[in-house]
Amino acid sequence: MREVFGGDLDVIPFGNEAVTLVRRLTETGEDGRTRVSYETVKLTGCSWRRTRTYRREGEVTVAAEGITCRVPYGQEVPRVGDLMILGDVEAEVTSGAEFQALIEALAGTDGAFVVASVKDNAREGMPVRHYAARSA
Repeated sequence: MREVFGGDLDVIPFGNEAVTLVRRLTETGEDGRTRVSYETVKLTGCSWRRTRTYRREGEVTVAAEGITCRVPYGQEVPRVGDLMILGDVEAEVTSGAEFQALIEALAGTDGAFVVASVKDNAREGMPVRHYAARSA
């Protein structure tokens, strides 16, 4: 597991959570074949919050719950399809089947989600630079 600490990290108010990021990496070899590997990164100083949004579907208002994880600037940037797990978790993933099994094992918990979108709030001039990863 790779860990990211210290340095020029911005601090998120109430950002006291450790989060484990599991990411799928692809690489095309000289033979033209794509190789897949997985990387686990520990993020610190994150904010992890349940969210509730409402949308109109015809005549009905539908509530949807999700999770937003805010990652301080200077750490690994989450990408769509990454798995984020609340806490410092040992997650050794070596295959697509293991990645999918981990997602399924954590489905429906408040402690994990697959990233559906990432908003870059780390631009210069932002009061608290961070990346906001959201579930579906």
